[in-house]
Amino acid sequence: MEYGRTTAYGGLTSLDPTLGTNHAVTLTGLTANTLYHFRVRSRDAGGSLGISVDFTFKAAIAPPAPDTTPPEIRRVRTVVGNSTVTITWLTNENSNSQVEFGPTTAYGLTTPLDPRLITNHQVTLTNLVPNNRYHYRVRSRDAAGNLAVSGDFTVSRGGVSLRNIGIVRH
Repeated sequence: MEYGRTTAYGGLTSLDPTLGTNHAVTLTGLTANTLYHFRVRSRDAGGSLGISVDFTFKAAIAPPAPDTTPPEIRRVRTVVGNSTVTITWLTNENSNSQVEFGPTTAYGLTTPLDPRLITNHQVTLTNLVPNNRYHYRVRSRDAAGNLAVSGDFTVSRGGVSLRNIGIVRH
């Protein structure tokens, strides 16, 4: 295949010596959003050369690099009610909301996933035993699937411990 920005072409792909009726060529190094001209050349088993008419295409705009950065979790807060604990946090990008909690850092319980992609998160834990200490951590996953998990926090229906053991990103 000959190709270029004008009908003078200037570029030529390497020859595929395989005889056949279906051919495919991949061009690399093109400038995005630019018009290119091309024509194809084929030689049959007898050596006769066929050259197509001129065709054009516009090189696609390169897709953005994939998002591999998890959301950033910050400002995790708790509000203790009569039989509930409401946990709030912020993320730097839209992401879903979920809390893991339980009597130890093994947690064991998980709130239902709130699939809304938001930056201000709020999850309420209900039916907690008074004066029991609970460990919890918050989880948020962005639209690209990157997961962020906070460090461990503890809370008691009788009060809140501000102990936090860091943030872990997955």
